[in-house]
Amino acid sequence: MPREPFIRHFTPAAEIEATMRELEYLAYQGHHAAVYERYKRIPGELRSVYQNASVLCSVVNAGIERFKRSRTASQPADVAVIDDMLADVEQDLDDLIRYCTSRNIAPRGLYECMVDWSDELAGRSRLERTLDLLDKAEDLNIRSHPDLYARLILKKAELLIGVGRLREAQQNLSDAAERYYLILDRNIISSIILLLGKTSLLTGEAAYFKALLFSGLRQFYARSDIRRLFTGLLIKTYRSAFRLLLDRDVLFTNKALFLFHWLDHSVHESRLGRKGRLDRLTRMLPLAMVYFMNYVLWQDRSPQLRSLAKGPQQKPPPGDAAVTGRRILVTRAMGGIGDLLMMTPGLHALKVKYPDHTIHMAVPRKFAPLFNGNGDVELLDIESAAIDIRSYEKWFNLTDCPAARIESRTMPEVTLSRIDIFSRSFGIRGRRLRTMEKHPRYFVSDEERRFQEDFWKQNKLAGKTVIGVQLQAAESYRDYPHMADLVRTLAQDAAVLLFHSEKTDVPAGGSVIDPGPITLRQAFALSAACSAIVAPDSAFVHFAGALNIPCVALYGPIDGSVRTRHYPATVYVDVRNVLRCIPCWRNEIIPCKLTNMRDSACMGNITVDAVTEAVKGVLRERS
Repeated sequence: MPREPFIRHFTPAAEIEATMRELEYLAYQGHHAAVYERYKRIPGELRSVYQNASVLCSVVNAGIERFKRSRTASQPADVAVIDDMLADVEQDLDDLIRYCTSRNIAPRGLYECMVDWSDELAGRSRLERTLDLLDKAEDLNIRSHPDLYARLILKKAELLIGVGRLREAQQNLSDAAERYYLILDRNIISSIILLLGKTSLLTGEAAYFKALLFSGLRQFYARSDIRRLFTGLLIKTYRSAFRLLLDRDVLFTNKALFLFHWLDHSVHESRLGRKGRLDRLTRMLPLAMVYFMNYVLWQDRSPQLRSLAKGPQQKPPPGDAAVTGRRILVTRAMGGIGDLLMMTPGLHALKVKYPDHTIHMAVPRKFAPLFNGNGDVELLDIESAAIDIRSYEKWFNLTDCPAARIESRTMPEVTLSRIDIFSRSFGIRGRRLRTMEKHPRYFVSDEERRFQEDFWKQNKLAGKTVIGVQLQAAESYRDYPHMADLVRTLAQDAAVLLFHSEKTDVPAGGSVIDPGPITLRQAFALSAACSAIVAPDSAFVHFAGALNIPCVALYGPIDGSVRTRHYPATVYVDVRNVLRCIPCWRNEIIPCKLTNMRDSACMGNITVDAVTEAVKGVLRERS
């Protein structure tokens, strides 16, 4: 018997609302199969009512998993069934892309679905469709997620090579290799260089191939097996290590670099190496040499790859050298907003340390407004044309986030704030680090102040206590689930301004004011005039720290005492006295250890009363 439809045309609005909440919750918790089953029982003509980005991502993920199982089962489904599954995923993915583009949003889940599905399409030899999908992901700016962008580059190049479009593959790989500051995982850079080398040989560019092999040794990554692969290819290319070392056309620095790698390669292939007696020691020598070349012999640091095909580098003209010596580059291929704000104290200290240098800050263009009025840096669009790293005296690559690396290595006993970590990454240490200003730097313009004053007049807020509330964090595991109750409680004694980037269930009206669709800088301008700010661990906490605005910050998985250490007007609230697992330093991917769900149990256990008491406390301090 056919299954009863999940809903009918006459489904009441309240039932639709309840179903939508259920689908969103299941999607948020990662129960993709359950979302898929419920969604597919909805008649096709009514599904648009139940669509949002998280639900559609969940449906696509479940469809991909079903498709994978059909291919790997001991008794595979027949061709017709597989084709039906493929068409089903294609339709759901098209719905997801259409939904996101129509609303001008690009959640990470969209890109994950596109890249994951491209793997399956390629496995079914749908090469042209796969290439179209990857091109679409690039058009939608997958570069904002460096890890997914690297996967896309490798997959696309492999497909282009497979269909004989070698020059196009080479161009894509060369662009990625030249702009490796966009790539989060350094180990993937080696894969890009190896594939680019293979393509270059196929297109008859042997000199470029050899230059790429040396560049592969010069990159800083720890995988010794890949380093030995580059070394072995160089030995084969020159017929022996001695021929390479005696070749007059090979730069001295490349010979020195190869020599250390060859020592490691030789020991690894020997009996002593196989027994592990010297292997651990010698594999550190190439890394030490790479570090020396990259951070001491700056002029040899990762020169752009295309220029290497043309032989040894020429020294720049004297006039250019004078300009080159006064420039510093900082690259960051992604956000978040809080991290960028926490970098500003270190950038200021760097400018103080090198007052005669111009500091170029290369970030995605959507984050550029954060630096308006900041005279410490000049901005570059990291997504535009390739940046010539060689033209800078110093380069700090924060795409490979030093804070994330240190926190993952020391968790859960993290003691360094991100402001300190970023500052150290800029070479600010010792007395300079101890005495530097450690609050973020943000500047509200005169125009934005007039916008705030007009808003205050329109909403009759002059002379009132106004509390700004950021409803959601940038990552949902940091969200406070009782925000609606908190807003209602705060609104009994004050005007409450709501700040959010997505739709919200917190109703406006009376003392609760929703400014509506405004820019981030406009939201910050309004927040600057608030009596206090309440926010989960996200951008508004660091903005409040920048302007010394009283703030109550809600923390759980991340340690509020570390994150707010340099914000004297900020009070953090958590429940570590009840749940001793705080802080666990989990992220969006790792589930809560207590519930095995994406929600953070510690955030749900912060009471509204505890937050309101903290708000009253910071308001008393201000008065």
